[in-house]
Amino acid sequence: MTPFGSDVRILKSRVRYSTPGGTVAIYEFEGMRPKIGASTYVHPSAEVIGDVTIGEDCFIAPFASLRGDLGGITVGDGTNLQEGCVLHGVTVLGKNNHLTHHAIVHVATTGDNVMLGMGAIVMDFAEIGEGCIIGAGALVLPGTKIPPGKTVVGAPARVIGDVSERARQDYLAGLGHYQTFPRRYALGLKQIG
Repeated sequence: MTPFGSDVRILKSRVRYSTPGGTVAIYEFEGMRPKIGASTYVHPSAEVIGDVTIGEDCFIAPFASLRGDLGGITVGDGTNLQEGCVLHGVTVLGKNNHLTHHAIVHVATTGDNVMLGMGAIVMDFAEIGEGCIIGAGALVLPGTKIPPGKTVVGAPARVIGDVSERARQDYLAGLGHYQTFPRRYALGLKQIG
């Protein structure tokens, strides 16, 4: 074995993936390769490993980690994962989800049009209903089921009411902003130095 034996194995399992913005390292794991929509942008520093399916028009920001090594991960069309987001285990995100900085989803499910605030954590077998807003720093405990259209805050997380029209409009504005990024990053991001 060479001093670089483990690195050689890693490099052999690396899949070179071309996005409109350039080449990104995507990893095969035990024969499972990620499937990524043609109109999706994955930043070169993000990690996408194994059994991962990412839909169309998604934005995967720097340092996001999608580890499909302990079950499949599915990311619905139009969803964005901002810096430092982590998805692991059997995880399903609906369409048009807005996962803000450092949100974590572990072996859980979200419906369509869900927002996770900064640092929110959704734990094993939790189910977040369509149109929910999970506040920054919220800790959704294992097995929790949140009905559609609810606002959730706290650690442990609790429902504090229905999503207000103002909060829904703020979510849509933020989502719309991030949904411009796949095309903008593909055309406008250039490494310098």
